[in-house]
Amino acid sequence: MSPISVRNCTLDSYLLNSENTEIIGFLGRVAHYLMREVLPTGPWPSKPRILVDVKFHDLQVDQIPAIPGWHIDGSSLAQPEGPRERYLLYVCGPSAMTEFCMSQLEVPPGHEGKAKIAEYAAPHYECFKLSSGDFVSYDSRQMHRATPAEESGKRLLIRIMHSDTIPGLPYERAIFNPTIR
Repeated sequence: MSPISVRNCTLDSYLLNSENTEIIGFLGRVAHYLMREVLPTGPWPSKPRILVDVKFHDLQVDQIPAIPGWHIDGSSLAQPEGPRERYLLYVCGPSAMTEFCMSQLEVPPGHEGKAKIAEYAAPHYECFKLSSGDFVSYDSRQMHRATPAEESGKRLLIRIMHSDTIPGLPYERAIFNPTIR
């Protein structure tokens, strides 16, 4: 069976429908932890809408496993006054690790905000790059980007998100082919 990638899948639907027992076990343990503990981004709601992205990539050198460039996840550009989505990200593989901007940047909503993010120049700011097997917690206003693969190999990304805005999808409708640039 080839690995199946999903985007914005409800946690419950993934746990009920996926046949990947290792990821089901991982998600069950992590979601259980998230609902009981306080992460650096603050406490998760007592009855969260938890969504899951699971992305499998088979990368060649210099391929990027997502749309290139700095961006933010979630609905913050569309609804800046709404609650921030919260994320827990896990990535493993030989390369193409996610890089996070450590500087604060005020981003206005809509096209102006998208343009400001696109113009962002990383060398002028401090960045943090994940290592394989690392976790990071962040919210929907934290800029980050995918980096090119430094060597060929497989990469797994698991992102768990809480959102009051983004509707979750059932497993069958959440299946997709991840972007490789």
